[in-house]
Amino acid sequence: MNAAGYDVATLGNHEFDYAMQGCMDVIEWTDFPYTSCNFYREADGVRGDTVLDSYVMFDCGDEKVAQRYAHLRQCGMPANRYGTVDTRCP
Repeated sequence: MNAAGYDVATLGNHEFDYAMQGCMDVIEWTDFPYTSCNFYREADGVRGDTVLDSYVMFDCGDEKVAQRYAHLRQCGMPANRYGTVDTRCP
């Protein structure tokens, strides 16, 4: 994806092929940001901060463009050093 010149990406099911740590490793290895506005840390059933930035802004000539992604709810998201995560609607 770095070689393809991606500007931004969001999470899909394959980011979790190697559990949460594998997902976070992929994000750290990229030269572009991953975003999600509804991927939260969760502890004791209480929603916390988002795991990723909610959006990214791009300058496109004289215009500014925001790229924002939201995810459908997925059950059984893995827990890791970030705690349990949830994908509720913001």
